Amino acid sequence: MTTTPPPPPPPGDEPERPDASGAAPSGGPYGAPEAGGPYGSPQYGSPQYGSPQYGSSQYASPQYGGPQYGGPPGYGDPSAPGVAQAHSGLVTIPGLGTVKIASFGQRAAARILDAVILSVGFLILYGIGFGGLVATSDRGAGEPSGAAVGSFLGIIFLVFVVSILYEPVMVALKGATLGKMALGLKIVLSESGAVPGWGPSFIRWILPAIASLVCGIGQILVYLSPLFDNSGRLQGWHDKAAHDLVISTR
Repeated sequence: MTTTPPPPPPPGDEPERPDASGAAPSGGPYGAPEAGGPYGSPQYGSPQYGSPQYGSSQYASPQYGGPQYGGPPGYGDPSAPGVAQAHSGLVTIPGLGTVKIASFGQRAAARILDAVILSVGFLILYGIGFGGLVATSDRGAGEPSGAAVGSFLGIIFLVFVVSILYEPVMVALKGATLGKMALGLKIVLSESGAVPGWGPSFIRWILPAIASLVCGIGQILVYLSPLFDNSGRLQGWHDKAAHDLVISTR
């Protein structure tokens, strides 16, 4: 009797069979992971730990380099009170902001102008007193009257007082003498920007006055001492003693 073979299974329903080694066929639902799968190189490769994340862009010099620590410390900072800005002629003073330091030439010119103003005023006073002596003198004896002599002595005393009090009084009340006013200069306290007042104005005046007792050379050195200041603020010895600065308002 002839046996009829079973019909072949429909296409696609034939089960997969293991190969000779017994391994499951690749690419199936339980096979080896495809390239780029959950354990492939695209997950742990260079795109995750490479230079875009930990490279130079994260720790580059803009964060830790020169721009953060570079430049001269202390100078050039507009917010630092009383500190000169890299010898630029500018200084920041509380209450005034950033102002310009008066140059040594401006200070010298103001002092010369003060000397001229005082000299002219004293000459006028002396002329008045001398004229009174001549007008009231006894032509016969050639001697002036007592009133004329008293007036002339009063003028001498007035000149003495003005020559002593002129600078400290003007600085205490106005922060500037007439010469400094004419050139746009002003003396202010370095800690507050205020007018010096009586104490500092007397200190900055008495120091060169005492130094003048040394044959006058000491006073000249005091007035030249701003040239010896290396802080950029052009402070003389009398300025440092009084804690003041000479600034330009123009």
